[in-house]
Amino acid sequence: MPGSTGPGTTPGRVYPGKKMAGHLGNVRVTTRKLKVVRIDTERDLLLIKGSIPGKPGTLVSIAPANIVGQK
Repeated sequence: MPGSTGPGTTPGRVYPGKKMAGHLGNVRVTTRKLKVVRIDTERDLLLIKGSIPGKPGTLVSIAPANIVGQK
């Protein structure tokens, strides 16, 4: 229980379930249905249409789509 959030005279405590800041991010995210526009082998670039989660410079893992119901 945090002490400096509500140590007034009444009630003198923080109620259970009080909404407070928590951990955000650092989870694995899968984005589906992105199109590969172009592959530039000279500069080792992969151009993808759409947004990719994460900040610039982070590693991205790319895998082929597993389309259910098609062969």
